Amino acid sequence: MLRKVLTASIIGFMFTSILVASPAGAATITNGVACAKSGASTKVGTNVYKCTKNPAVANAKLTWVWSGCLDANAAYVTSLATVKSLTTSLTKSVADTKSSGDAVAAGIIVSINKMLAYHSTSVYIPGDVVWVDPSYYVANVGVTRELKGTNAPSATTIGAAGSTSLWTAFVPTTPSPLSKALDLVPSPDVAIAARQADIANWSSIITKLSADSRKIISGPTSAKNTATLNLITSQIKQFTSGVTAASNQITALKASVATIKRLSSAQTTLTLMQATLTGAKQDVASNLTIRTQACKKGV
Repeated sequence: MLRKVLTASIIGFMFTSILVASPAGAATITNGVACAKSGASTKVGTNVYKCTKNPAVANAKLTWVWSGCLDANAAYVTSLATVKSLTTSLTKSVADTKSSGDAVAAGIIVSINKMLAYHSTSVYIPGDVVWVDPSYYVANVGVTRELKGTNAPSATTIGAAGSTSLWTAFVPTTPSPLSKALDLVPSPDVAIAARQADIANWSSIITKLSADSRKIISGPTSAKNTATLNLITSQIKQFTSGVTAASNQITALKASVATIKRLSSAQTTLTLMQATLTGAKQDVASNLTIRTQACKKGV
């Protein structure tokens, strides 16, 4: 009887000891305490620990890891992925914008050169800009038309501004926000204005030729009048073709300029993307600090 009572007392003491010792033993579970079953979890107060490898420890073994550490690591990994994605996107956007800008700028320069090409049959007033490969020149004084080309920009006709020389070297003044190549050429507006002047001049010639044609048609028929009429008709056709081509050039150049402006606006987007990337990199640094603290041994 005494033995049974003693046994019961021992069992009761052991049970009580287990109840008392269990929380104390559980309290020793922190980051870095070894565990055996991967994926197992336990709760200590309001904190949950998981048996896994600590993400902040190199060559980690199975230990208890606080859920806050795992959450901090997830945030850190996500922020790293965000930085990688933004970097890739920004790099591609910068490359695409530059490539597109360079291509459009090259086309604009070709158009400007065609519109401003020097013609010995044209009359230029002071301020007019012309292109003679590979440079641009500004009419310093009035340049009369001539067929031999002696008035073209050359070593003998180029001088300082304000001198009696026919031409002076063009000095660019309008930098392009996107393409450095456009910094060196006259503004597209200058080329467009020159072409519009050509169109106005050719249109007036067409009007006069048409009037002459009507006079001949209303006059007597003769071989001479017929030949003259054929010549006028050919000239009208030639000038009309020139007006159409010039109008198309202006339309194409304006479209290219609009594209350049859109690409320039894209620079603002790229700036915002860069700011976002900078913020994302700061998030990585912050999340790394939080993970380091949350995953350190003993937490």
